[in-house]
Amino acid sequence: MPNRPAGAGRRTTARRAAEQRDSTAHGRKVRRYEGPGVFQLSVARGTGSVLAVREGPGQTWKLYQGDKLLADLVVTGGDFPWLNARVEAYCGFEDVRPLFAEELRVVEDINDETDAWQAAYDAIRTTLTLRYPDGAEVPEFLLHIDGHEAWWRWSDEPFDDAAKP
Repeated sequence: MPNRPAGAGRRTTARRAAEQRDSTAHGRKVRRYEGPGVFQLSVARGTGSVLAVREGPGQTWKLYQGDKLLADLVVTGGDFPWLNARVEAYCGFEDVRPLFAEELRVVEDINDETDAWQAAYDAIRTTLTLRYPDGAEVPEFLLHIDGHEAWWRWSDEPFDDAAKP
């Protein structure tokens, strides 16, 4: 059992129900993440298209290495398509922090070091998984972490490997 911050995991049934709802909008299956005072978005399932976004703090995405929870990413805001969050690290996160430090170091020179950035980011993607607030694994994401701050964007659909450079 991971070390959890005080009060973590104490959500009411009503709150859990408010966080995710699947419905149909514009003829498409939609996954909605919503609730009082949280980041709200509607994503067309199967297409990854975001139908609506309303910013606000509160939702918690999770970062894993295998089955081990390494960090909670508590959304503090965003500028679509990016989300911003506070990193609440657990035991084991410090072991992967150097992966993010290396990625941030080489992204500064991405125009000159595309291969170095891709290698640094591949190390993150092959080591870690990101999960939505509902616990489902995020198929594709671009996550940066610097200290206790995180920012990322994601896709509900996996990228076609043949389309990658």
